[in-house]
Amino acid sequence: MSRYEQVTVSPPTPRPAEREYLHTLQAGAWLPFLQASITGVIIGLCVAGLAYALRARHPLTPGLVAGLLAWAATWLWLQRHWYTLTLEAIVNRDLDGDGVIGVRQEPPEPPEVRVRVSMVKENGHYQESIYHLPATLEQMRALAEGLLVSGVPFTERRWTGPGKPFSTGEFRALRAELIKRGLIMPASEKDARQGFVLTQVGEQVLRGFLLEEPPSPTTSYQP
Repeated sequence: MSRYEQVTVSPPTPRPAEREYLHTLQAGAWLPFLQASITGVIIGLCVAGLAYALRARHPLTPGLVAGLLAWAATWLWLQRHWYTLTLEAIVNRDLDGDGVIGVRQEPPEPPEVRVRVSMVKENGHYQESIYHLPATLEQMRALAEGLLVSGVPFTERRWTGPGKPFSTGEFRALRAELIKRGLIMPASEKDARQGFVLTQVGEQVLRGFLLEEPPSPTTSYQP
């Protein structure tokens, strides 16, 4: 039998949205400036080299002019996104056809809780598994209290609907992940309506949520 050494529960580190990065000074100014400068230098050198090969009297002059024009054109092209957003806000019209006036709001990241389970197996080997459960900490705590303390069966009817912790979609997504990770199994192989019961590993994981005390983002369970 496996011996469980630790169950750690923590929310994932939030990732910055792509649009948020685009509105930083680095992405909005320095990166386009460097790109435009590199483009201008390359085109300027190419034109100057061509002028020199054609025996122009002053080969650096057309190269310098071409480089400056290429720099300005590249800069304006890279900044078209910002100009479009500004004009959309002024005229209150969707100019780029993305269905949004101004900056598009990125959809929120789906909730997710990370669980790390450490165990020592029968042969003495150490094993660690990390599960990403599609739920919030509050939902998982409610589930742990219901299953382990109140004895509420893990069925869709008992956990979804008005006033319940999960919507139907949320419950089904979590149930699928719990089945995939071997944390729950059917209560009856003959009747699927009986719902699911916790496996030994699943019980240890849910106990980790019962021991979670806010505002600490992580906790450890040592039996």
